[in-house]
Amino acid sequence: GFGYMWAGSRATQGATRGRVCYEVRIDNNQPTSHLANETTPNVLRCGWSVSASDMQLGEVKNSYGFGGTGKVSEDCKFRNYGQKFGQGDVVGCYLDMNADPIIIKYTVNGVEQGVAFRINKSELNGEALFPHILTKNQDFTVNFGQMPGPMFPLIKGYTPIGQLDFADGIRRGPIPPNSRGDCEALMMIGLPGAGKTYWAEKLRKENPEK
Repeated sequence: GFGYMWAGSRATQGATRGRVCYEVRIDNNQPTSHLANETTPNVLRCGWSVSASDMQLGEVKNSYGFGGTGKVSEDCKFRNYGQKFGQGDVVGCYLDMNADPIIIKYTVNGVEQGVAFRINKSELNGEALFPHILTKNQDFTVNFGQMPGPMFPLIKGYTPIGQLDFADGIRRGPIPPNSRGDCEALMMIGLPGAGKTYWAEKLRKENPEK
């Protein structure tokens, strides 16, 4: 069953200004022969999101993703955009916060795919955008600038986000609990149609700090 699930992760540092980027390399496909009727068993989506959005990149507002199917999405609105990508490919994720509208674009193996999103600054209300990856059955490596160099030449004028600091407009995301004892885990159990998702979404909105 876990092979059908997506897993999302967001960076702890986001950008409020400047022209920043990061790279993602898809290293390996996990075995999926046991999955029935799964049209895209191995896929990755990468991009940018605000810290308050959930982990399903590209499926809620202010969450912008580009997937291995060649489509981009925001708020669950999918459209054709660029080249499909998969194992062995490197995707560059670019964010221009100096522009208004803000511009998000991508590269695949160093080849520019064009502008993916134009976002009016007023829509973000001063919030930072954070690197965000969502994947299903793929291993990947992220380069925030900690590697000796980029995996492919970067678009001129962009700086890897990991090489910048707070003085450059970088903003820290939510602070994690100080200890494991401060963490809380909830598991939903209930019959179909009993309102589990409604309850979970209500709890999330009422406790944004968690």
